[in-house]
Amino acid sequence: MSNIIIIYPRPDEYKKPRFGFSYDMMTIATVLSNEGHRILLKDYSCEPFCNDDFSKEIAEYKIDLAIIEFDSFALKRSENYTHGLELVKIVKCLNERIKVVAYGHYCCISKKDIDTADITIKENRVDLIIDAIVKTESIKGELPRLNDLDSLPVINRMLLDQIEFYKQNSKSTLVRTADGCENTCVFCQRKGWQKKFQVHSDQYVLNEFKLLKEQGFINIWIIDENFTFNLARAKRILTLFIEQKVTEKMKISISSWSNIDNEFLDLASKANVRVISMGIESGNQQILDFYKKNIDLQKTKKIVRYANKLGIFTIGNFIIGAPMETYETIEETFLYIRECEFDQVNIKTLDYMMGSQLYDSVMDMAKGRSHLFACLENGLNRFAFQEILDIKHNFLADYNAEKKDRVSNKMRQFGTPYDLFTPY
Repeated sequence: MSNIIIIYPRPDEYKKPRFGFSYDMMTIATVLSNEGHRILLKDYSCEPFCNDDFSKEIAEYKIDLAIIEFDSFALKRSENYTHGLELVKIVKCLNERIKVVAYGHYCCISKKDIDTADITIKENRVDLIIDAIVKTESIKGELPRLNDLDSLPVINRMLLDQIEFYKQNSKSTLVRTADGCENTCVFCQRKGWQKKFQVHSDQYVLNEFKLLKEQGFINIWIIDENFTFNLARAKRILTLFIEQKVTEKMKISISSWSNIDNEFLDLASKANVRVISMGIESGNQQILDFYKKNIDLQKTKKIVRYANKLGIFTIGNFIIGAPMETYETIEETFLYIRECEFDQVNIKTLDYMMGSQLYDSVMDMAKGRSHLFACLENGLNRFAFQEILDIKHNFLADYNAEKKDRVSNKMRQFGTPYDLFTPY
């Protein structure tokens, strides 16, 4: 038996903690735990870091191996590279014999070694991470071969009870039914680490949800980049949920493109899908074409309104700052948001992130930086960065005030979209 610490470092830029853990971290922890190894989990995105406490735990647990995740923007919308490096240094200073494995989206995208780590994994594959762990010689014996998604074990969510934040959110969890996305959005940095699209079988997904029901989970976030990418598959899975009554007391949230139909929404409502988050990005067709976003805006408006009618809570995700963006196109997007009547709206400034097609087009301008916001200062559009922030803030303040009564009425009629303990 080996003593292993698996760490998610603090974000480089402070973000208010929100529910959500690294699925890769939990998969690795589950594989190693199933083989009899002692696992210590640390997630400093939601728990405070104290050097003294960390040092004591390294000594008390007699750690043989440290596995540290270097993430990019997707999970917490912030990198954790700087704090990851600090943790590698601390571990090595405490005991230079402890082997350190670095992995994560940043390593995949940058293709850089974490020099102070013993091994850096630059592929987004759990099987390669497991193979690398064996090569550290900190693990004795063989570990299972992992060939596809169904060969991965269902993650052991009980391991998260080590962390107070997750323990207090014990009725909430994440599920991944598929990995990857074959959409063509030019701003998406996931292309930097996702080389193929894989899915769990319908039966695997059903069995996992049966287990979640037995364990008493209520709030379920399906974290697939696009649960409805294969619409026929999504409908099959929801039909299984309904027929076998596994999601009766659950509140499920999904991410979806807008290329869905009323039949899917009817199934989603019956299966207790309570939240659908859609990446619309813009209300202007020219900008959607620039983003390579395949959306029928008028059809999408009808889909959102029908979801609202069924009591499904809708989240619209938008981006402003494309090179051809004007005050008129921004107003066009804002008008579209109001016409759709989303229950929640997220608006981001266009970001040219390492790993995306957009970033590749400005690599020389980036000069080694991992991302560039689209703004006048960076020569990427006509709006100063602060002006974009002000435009977003002013609209969202008005929109949130406008929708307050409507959303309150919806919750009184259909119930809350999820029940989540939030200590912050």
